[in-house]
Amino acid sequence: MLGDGFAEEDLNDYVKVVEDQVLAALSSDQLADHQQALRVIRVDVVSMESGVEERRYDEAGTTITSDVFSFSRLGIIPNDRWKSCWFDGLSYTESRIEKLRRRFAPDADHVIVMVNSKPGWLQLGNSRPLHPSGRLGL
Repeated sequence: MLGDGFAEEDLNDYVKVVEDQVLAALSSDQLADHQQALRVIRVDVVSMESGVEERRYDEAGTTITSDVFSFSRLGIIPNDRWKSCWFDGLSYTESRIEKLRRRFAPDADHVIVMVNSKPGWLQLGNSRPLHPSGRLGL
């Protein structure tokens, strides 16, 4: 579990979201029967400022109509395009996620990234270098 766009002052919110939403979701319904197979490692990635870059496209999804910059550690960019799985990344996004996975959870099959995004405050994504998963992918 990684976070992007969480500055030092946001880390308590990040920890609470991981505990209250992600861990709670993983312990409900059908997943509850598989708790012994799950191992969640939370990595507190601190960004220089709160929030992430926000990007919007035209209706055709081909032209960027709005791009509000914010410096985040992983460079994940929420957008409004289902076609791109709701997220874009910068040239270094995948390599930084992979570097963190290798360092803190080398046996991980999946990496979940919580994104501190203004429109929905938090969005959930599964990183592309490990397992593309359709709508929740980066």
